[in-house]
Amino acid sequence: MKDALQTFLEMPKRNPVSWNALTSAYAQNGGCHCKLVGGLEFFDSMTPLYTLVRKREHYASMIAVLCRSGRFDEAEELMAQTPFGPDEIIWSSILNAC
Repeated sequence: MKDALQTFLEMPKRNPVSWNALTSAYAQNGGCHCKLVGGLEFFDSMTPLYTLVRKREHYASMIAVLCRSGRFDEAEELMAQTPFGPDEIIWSSILNAC
């Protein structure tokens, strides 16, 4: 995860593919999920700083990270903020996190 984050930070220009890769890496990493909640700062900066539209996959990844770190209230809050509502992708992220 450390190398992936370093590569991401050193990229001269980030695009939706690089953002998807980073959020997926945070969600799918097998260890120390509590420490991976730092990925939320990247999620939060996608739209205001980089004008990227968050997609279902971004929300699902961050919800999974929050659930795996025991922050269910925040995951529920983020789920309520999704512009598309809780769908099968979001629910499967929650179930996989359990």
